[in-house]
Amino acid sequence: SVICTNLTIEAGGAIHVDGKGYGVAEGPGRGLENGNRSGGGGHGGRGGRGENGAVPGGGGTYGALTAPEDPGSGGAALTGVGGRGGGVVRIVATGVCTIGGTISANGTDSPYFAAGGGSGGSIFISCGALTGMPGGLICANGGAAPLDYGPYRWSGGGGGGRIALLYATACAPSGFRIAAAPGV
Repeated sequence: SVICTNLTIEAGGAIHVDGKGYGVAEGPGRGLENGNRSGGGGHGGRGGRGENGAVPGGGGTYGALTAPEDPGSGGAALTGVGGRGGGVVRIVATGVCTIGGTISANGTDSPYFAAGGGSGGSIFISCGALTGMPGGLICANGGAAPLDYGPYRWSGGGGGGRIALLYATACAPSGFRIAAAPGV
């Protein structure tokens, strides 16, 4: 947690908690195994299912919408090698929060074709005024599952995480991006 008056993340600066959530096959939205196919971890969105969606096993959704505080869940893995969930960032600034760099809580990609990607974690920002710069990024994306034999995926990517931005005033200039996309 960061509690402050004003917070500025300059271009090139970052707060990264990628892969700092639940471990492989852990967490309330952990991916499930089915044979040698594994599902991705779920969180803000469901984890992907293995074998191009034909096999069940993607982890479910959980956590608060307006004040997310849960880490992302890990993807399933028969081998113990898979994607980890994203961590948690909580910022409370009574003044101005300026985003010019990156705040990320991404799940990690699976390094193995029979393992799922980890889900994105949580980012919660509460401030008096929110502003940003082009190139700024707030993201809690799910990790990908690799292609294996040909065009098929035996495992699913992780679901996106949760992001909540609470502010009294949005100040110009802005232009930063926000993403909580699923892994492929």
